[in-house]
Amino acid sequence: MVKKTFASICICLLAFLVTGCGISVFEGSRLGNDSMLVMEYTWFDTIEEQELVLAEGDVVCIDVASESGNVAVSLRKGEEEPIYEEKEIPTSTVKVDITDSGTYTVTVIGQRAKGSIIITKEE
Repeated sequence: MVKKTFASICICLLAFLVTGCGISVFEGSRLGNDSMLVMEYTWFDTIEEQELVLAEGDVVCIDVASESGNVAVSLRKGEEEPIYEEKEIPTSTVKVDITDSGTYTVTVIGQRAKGSIIITKEE
């Protein structure tokens, strides 16, 4: 009887460890396409990326509403240095002028964050 109980406990513990301990990295909604990324989250503790197709003269608007935790954002074309990069962003709005056409990657990193971020190409 003791061996069966011990075996059952071991199996339950193993199942708990294999499933990642039930830790969520993102709870919320995400919508993205080649001209925007919109995220609302109650828990954001991971990295999200979205490709944006931008032309010279475009303006990218980055609107962050930070309720708790930290959010970092970078915007770069290919493997080039970021044209915008900021860590621990408070609630704020930033506009970034695009001087070179191409496909850009926006990277958003959340660290125990709650809030929202809206990144759009203004026309």
